[in-house]
Amino acid sequence: MLAPAVSFTLTNVGDRATGAIQVNAVFYRTAPNHRELGTAFSTAVGWRGLAPGASSRRVALHANVSARASLRPAATLTLAARVEPTVRLFVHHEGRWTMLGDYPIRAQLLDP
Repeated sequence: MLAPAVSFTLTNVGDRATGAIQVNAVFYRTAPNHRELGTAFSTAVGWRGLAPGASSRRVALHANVSARASLRPAATLTLAARVEPTVRLFVHHEGRWTMLGDYPIRAQLLDP
């Protein structure tokens, strides 16, 4: 199964504490045509927020829709690399959504 995923931490680079922070990920393919692969949503930081300079726990997001492939592992990895999966990350903080950016996802095999 091909399932795009991303993991990351958030760091408060501001000079005051944050409130709760939610994250949304939109996974898509960039080649050969732009197509959404799925989405994921999670609370990254609870109501206690993050102090200045503090980092969140590691957040792992997996697309809720995945492309299924019945291929050998090496063929699956080759296909995943050709799809060029990318994730667009957004954060929700203080009542508004902000896009953090687009990040390529390196294809790799994971143990089931």
